[in-house]
Amino acid sequence: MKNRYLWCVLSGLLVLFITTSCKSTPVAEEPSSTETPAQQDPGTPDRAALDALDAAAARAEAARQLASDFEGPYFFPGDWQDAESLFSQAEQQKNTSTAASIRESTDRYNRAADAYEALAEKAVAAAFEYAERELTAARNAALAAGAEVLTPDYLLETDNVVAGALEKYEAGDFYGAKDSALSAFAMYGALKAGLDAYNAREQIADKAEELVPDALLSADSAGMAAIAKWEAGDFDGAKADAETVLVMYLGVAASAERQNALNYRANVAVRQDFNSTQTIFTQANTAFQAHRYDEAVRLYRECTPMFAVLAQIALEKQREAEENLQRANRRMAESDQTARDAERILEGGLQ
Repeated sequence: MKNRYLWCVLSGLLVLFITTSCKSTPVAEEPSSTETPAQQDPGTPDRAALDALDAAAARAEAARQLASDFEGPYFFPGDWQDAESLFSQAEQQKNTSTAASIRESTDRYNRAADAYEALAEKAVAAAFEYAERELTAARNAALAAGAEVLTPDYLLETDNVVAGALEKYEAGDFYGAKDSALSAFAMYGALKAGLDAYNAREQIADKAEELVPDALLSADSAGMAAIAKWEAGDFDGAKADAETVLVMYLGVAASAERQNALNYRANVAVRQDFNSTQTIFTQANTAFQAHRYDEAVRLYRECTPMFAVLAQIALEKQREAEENLQRANRRMAESDQTARDAERILEGGLQ
């Protein structure tokens, strides 16, 4: 094929040479052609076609990333698989050897891009509907913990971040809106965890200060660190620290009730029940040290009232024992008095 094409070109040049050689006038310039290289030779790729292919591939990649970042595979798994199939086909069949193959490759990438863009549009909307529900639930949890009364400024700050997320979403700044929504979610979570910790401390402050002051001081210091992170804008860190502080305060509460039970000698008066409760307390401490905070919270909340009940039982037994001792002493005193009276009577009788 190449030889035949070359022969045709050489033949044309020969004819042109002979024609011009027979004329005495200057050779007239050939009229300029308006055909593009691709029009002149449909089989030859050109730069514009390659650029169009690159643009189509980049468009598909960007739409794929957007759909993935906004949980398209989770919300619409069928649409994601369809788009992935088109994209995989475009990748595998990419061909730049001829102008025709470039156009076909470009079309495949554009079909994949169309599918990803349609999916991304639905995924973004679904993601923000989901975010709205989650943020509402998180805000309600913070309100239930007392945010509106105890931390109104922090609550307003968080509400403003939510409003900013909505503005960004409506302006098409989806990534900015996502970042703001995630920040607000962490802020509401930090408020709830911090207020839960505060409420836990309020319930144990008086008793813990007497029984386990060092543990209470450590928890208070951790609480101050959580507040400092909030002020620095590290809301995820503030939330994590506040959750840790909550566990610490619950551990302080359990330790205080345990010490109270020991003070009443519950480990002796109700030995078996005390040992069972002690096992739960040890498990809670182990979970806390292993950062299994949900488990630690559950176990501390389980054993704390148990220690309190055991302390009450031990106290009642102690009081009962004291009353029995007093009755025994009275009986002994009465018996002694009776014996002395009898002795005096006998002595009088003898007289």
